[in-house]
Amino acid sequence: GDGQGAVKSLRSAQDSSAAKSSATKNLVALYLNVADYAQAADEAKSLSSSESVEAALLVGLAQRAQGRFSDAVSAYNDGLKLKSSDARLLFNKAVALGAMENVKEAAAAMQRYIEIEEPETGHVSRKLLRAWREKIQ
Repeated sequence: GDGQGAVKSLRSAQDSSAAKSSATKNLVALYLNVADYAQAADEAKSLSSSESVEAALLVGLAQRAQGRFSDAVSAYNDGLKLKSSDARLLFNKAVALGAMENVKEAAAAMQRYIEIEEPETGHVSRKLLRAWREKIQ
């Protein structure tokens, strides 16, 4: 169907090196959207998480979707070196750290996310932060 056509055109765009990174990012995003995490992680291998914030986010999401939380945190950290205030990276880093039961660091990353984004009271970020803080005490 349409999905195959999209994959085909993104694959042909990968052939020109200038468009390669962009096409690969789109391919990873596509596979994440359809919950094909193995394929997303496979495509993400050719992306460098230090090349851009977007690449770091996609590599991290692909790693996290496969339960590779430590690798995901590394990817998010690469992106945060490029833009320390990126809320998406901070949120996803916090979630990955929480999954590893590293609640102290998870709480710190989520606190930073909340300071930047100022989400509403019932937002999942605030619920996670409360739960992690309770575990710390």
